[in-house]
Amino acid sequence: MSGYELEVYLYFNISSIEIGKNWLGHRIATFVSNNKMGMKWIKTGDVQNFIEYVKSRIEKRDQESTPLEPTVDIPDQIKKLA
Repeated sequence: MSGYELEVYLYFNISSIEIGKNWLGHRIATFVSNNKMGMKWIKTGDVQNFIEYVKSRIEKRDQESTPLEPTVDIPDQIKKLA
């Protein structure tokens, strides 16, 4: 009689997260690979900790993917190669 739908995606693919609340409960939406993935009518659970956890994973991913400054002096390397 009742059922559910489930889609699994990686934290790496989450670009942003959106939250809200109304009289039916909390609403959480994540934007993943140009798609909006949503959960709604959440009445129990620690929604705030869930949001903070997802945000921390997104921030960690962003920090890990930030390119580092080159430690090599490019003009010096060109002179050496010439």
